Amino acid sequence: MLEKTKEEIDEVSSLAVEVGSVASSDVTSCLGRGLDTSEQQSSSNSIDGDEADVNIAEGDSNVDGGDSAASVSAQPPQTASDASQPDSIPDAQAQSSSQKTSDIASLGDGINAAGAADTGICEAKSKPDDKIRTAKTPSSVSQSLGTPDPTFLATYSSPSILNRAYVQNPAVPADSVDPAKTFSVINYNILAECHRQRSDYSYTPDEFLRQEYRHGLMMNEIKHLNGDVVCLQEVNPAYYENTLLPEMKRLGFEGIIIRRTKDFYDEGAATFYKTDRFELESSKGVSLTEVAFKEVELGGLSPEVGAAVREYLDRSDVVLVTRLRCKVTGKLVTIGNIHVVWDNLQSPDVQCIQAACGIKEVVSMAGGEGSPHIICGDFNAEWNSPLYQLVVDSYLSDSSIQALQAVEKLHLKEGSKSLVNHLWRAFQHTSSNLRSAYSTVTGSEPEVTTYTDKPLTVDYLFFNASSLIPVGVLKTVDRAAVEVTGGLPARDFPSDHLSLKTILAFTD
Repeated sequence: MLEKTKEEIDEVSSLAVEVGSVASSDVTSCLGRGLDTSEQQSSSNSIDGDEADVNIAEGDSNVDGGDSAASVSAQPPQTASDASQPDSIPDAQAQSSSQKTSDIASLGDGINAAGAADTGICEAKSKPDDKIRTAKTPSSVSQSLGTPDPTFLATYSSPSILNRAYVQNPAVPADSVDPAKTFSVINYNILAECHRQRSDYSYTPDEFLRQEYRHGLMMNEIKHLNGDVVCLQEVNPAYYENTLLPEMKRLGFEGIIIRRTKDFYDEGAATFYKTDRFELESSKGVSLTEVAFKEVELGGLSPEVGAAVREYLDRSDVVLVTRLRCKVTGKLVTIGNIHVVWDNLQSPDVQCIQAACGIKEVVSMAGGEGSPHIICGDFNAEWNSPLYQLVVDSYLSDSSIQALQAVEKLHLKEGSKSLVNHLWRAFQHTSSNLRSAYSTVTGSEPEVTTYTDKPLTVDYLFFNASSLIPVGVLKTVDRAAVEVTGGLPARDFPSDHLSLKTILAFTD
């Protein structure tokens, strides 16, 4: 199918090159950015692939069920009006601008791919609740990563990916921004090998699914995006330790990883930061299930209902919360890197609780909702979902309540089987001014951020509008260029998701 559509791809790509070249000059003239491409080495971080612990070289890091930083009163669902809110939720808080490089600058020659590494293919030890479309289980547990041929990569690097238009925030004139106060954040679900091997990607030729091929394309893209902070989802711990982290260090990054909590998922979230721009204050990996269980304990549920709720909420998902200090301004920013349960979009109530729990953990580490904080990742929910509405409003609207009340999946003999009717307190969070970077700048979310069975938008970059402002975003690849592939990954796309990038600025 890819061969049949090559001419269409080339046509779309040529248009993207033209747009990208204009965007490159625009962003260079609009903003002096505040990034440095110098490569630095940092001390290595160690990980434990069997536990959910995060061990880093500096700062205090651990995995737990979260802090009870904000006490949210239990309240039954109300359906008076979408404008009504529940009871208020309490607060949980020198690099020079010269030698900056453009976000859309030329990559230069090739990449330095890492050598052999263990891909750590995961085994099916329990029934999956996420990301699985076939029953096929990988038989091998390791695979060698070779060095991609630079000529091959140059031939197949997609102009659509590397020439995306930069969109300036119309409310933020470029000449009003102090480059010293700006920093950029990238979000990317990179598709773990354990999911790739178990799922149905038969629409993609095997040569484009190989780990070494996808790794080469991904690193080419990450180099080009040139972000200060890179948040990745679906990162295999062995791949991180042996391949990804060493290569990111050569680009001047340090990183932290948290593995998901069930053996079936041999992957997790990894956050990287440029060491010439940020230093690590603290980092913590948190099980979203454990945080949700604390809500159950405080919910006053009967033993039968409590057991049913715990059974339903018992998932593998995590959030990695990292607090960084800017070396230019001295300001702190807290970043949550989250991967919400997929479950074929059939558990929106669980998704809402996971997102709310993740946000509360970010606010807790930030020191309150007024402090700079970000939460980004693969939320596995569309922009018109209850999850998205909850994230930006901090409470459920009437329409979201009604939609969630229709989800009756608790295993109870009598009474309501709807989670929201029993655990209302968990459907709230403590950041009242979260906004989407893409929606704020462009007026809408990207048309597509993932494409397997059908194109969907499920990946987002949210920021606290009380202390941060989006200067601009990098547009995602045009939907036409994505759809013509027939499904991701593809020859030009290393993952089944697309990368996002925003430039943010501290407001004071």
